[in-house]
Amino acid sequence: PSSLFYIAEGQNPICVMRSGWETEDIWLGYKVGNPSCPHGHMDVGSFLFEYGGARFAVDLGSDSYSKVAAAVLGESMFNMEESSIRWNKLLRYNNFSHNTLTINGQFQKLERKSDFINHSSDTGLMYAAGDLTPSYEGQVEWLKRAVALVDRRFIVVEDYLKAASSDA
Repeated sequence: PSSLFYIAEGQNPICVMRSGWETEDIWLGYKVGNPSCPHGHMDVGSFLFEYGGARFAVDLGSDSYSKVAAAVLGESMFNMEESSIRWNKLLRYNNFSHNTLTINGQFQKLERKSDFINHSSDTGLMYAAGDLTPSYEGQVEWLKRAVALVDRRFIVVEDYLKAASSDA
């Protein structure tokens, strides 16, 4: 690949940016989207970060569907209702175990899609900003997260939010 910046704004939007292609370079990935899409997790707003071949910001990683399905008793892990075992008992799938925000111990909204609202591929300031408000509907008035690779030397993650009528 020749590009240091990639963004896909489909059903489950992602953005990937890097300082170069060597092991010692920085790699930063950021995801918005919707937990209800195929293989969905409540990971809207999550990001991954690697530098020098070491991962510094990470999710729990993949899991074998067959092992998880065998452990689930009496209910399908593919039940996508908010009260299902998928979100309440299988913690790997909800926002509590992902590199994103959890507000007042609540889940992200299943049927809401968050999107990128701005981005730049300029090598001095590569970034992607997402409006996560739909994923946290009723929990905050608004919520935005931006991730950036600055001068191909360091990353910045910024969260901007305004609480709803109750504390957050």
